Amino acid sequence: LSGLEVFDISETNVTSIPESVLRERQFLTTVHLPSTVTVINRYAFYNCQQLTTVDGCENVEEIRERGFAYCAKLADFPFGNKIRSIESGVFENCASLPEALIMPSSLTTLGWDNVFNGSSIRTFDLSQCTLTSNIGKNAFGECTSLTLPEKGDYCLSCSALSNAHLTELRIPAAVRNLDCDNILPQMLERLYVSRTVPIDANSSALNNIDFGVCTLYVPTGSIEAYSEANGWQNFVDIKEYGIKVIINGFGSLQQGYRTFANDD
Repeated sequence: LSGLEVFDISETNVTSIPESVLRERQFLTTVHLPSTVTVINRYAFYNCQQLTTVDGCENVEEIRERGFAYCAKLADFPFGNKIRSIESGVFENCASLPEALIMPSSLTTLGWDNVFNGSSIRTFDLSQCTLTSNIGKNAFGECTSLTLPEKGDYCLSCSALSNAHLTELRIPAAVRNLDCDNILPQMLERLYVSRTVPIDANSSALNNIDFGVCTLYVPTGSIEAYSEANGWQNFVDIKEYGIKVIINGFGSLQQGYRTFANDD
C-alpha cells in the first residue's frame, strides 16, 4: 500500500478511522469516507503531503490529535456541522486550507496546542460555539481576525494567541481567566473586555503587550476596577465603552432580547 493514491471506503459502514491508519502515505491524494464515520483518530492522515481531498465527513464529531497535521495540500475542511471536538495539532501546517473558517455551533472542545498553527487560515469566527475547554498554545496560528465564543466557560492559556497577527481583539464574558504567560498578541492596539468585574489574570499573562500602544476598552462603570486590578493596571490608556442604564423605582427597560433592571 505504499503507493496508494486513492483510499475509498465509501461503501462501508465504518464509524471510526483507526489511529495512524494512513500516516505518511506520500502518494495519497484522495480519501472517500462513508457518512457513518464519526471519529477520525490520532495521526490517521498525518503528514500525507499530497492529500488534497477528503469527503464523506458530514457526520464527523471528533478529530483526534494531529489527525491531518502536515497535510500541506489539504484544500478543504474534513468536517461538517456536527463537529464537537478538534484536538491538538489537527490542522497544524495545513497550508492550503481556505483563508476563512466559520465554526458551527456544535463545537465545544479545542485541543491544548497548535490546533491550527501554521495553517493558511487567517479569519476565524467561533461566535456560534459554546466552548467548555481552554484555548491553549498558538491555537489559531497567525490569524488576522478572530471572533471568540460568546458562550461557555473557558480560559485563555499559555501563549494562546502569541503568534496571532491581531491589532484588535474582544474578550467575551465567557472567558473566565488568563491563566498563564504571554497570552495575547504582541501587535495588539485595541483590546475590548466584556466583563464588568476584571478578568483574573496571571501576573505574566499580559507580558507581551506594549501597554503604551494598546488601548484597553472596558464596560461603562468598570474603569476604576480595571485600573486597580492585577495585570490590567499596567495599561496606560483605559477607556470605557457602552452605556449604563439607570432606572428609578422598580421599572425595567426592554431592548431587543435583553431586559435591563435597576443599575444595569
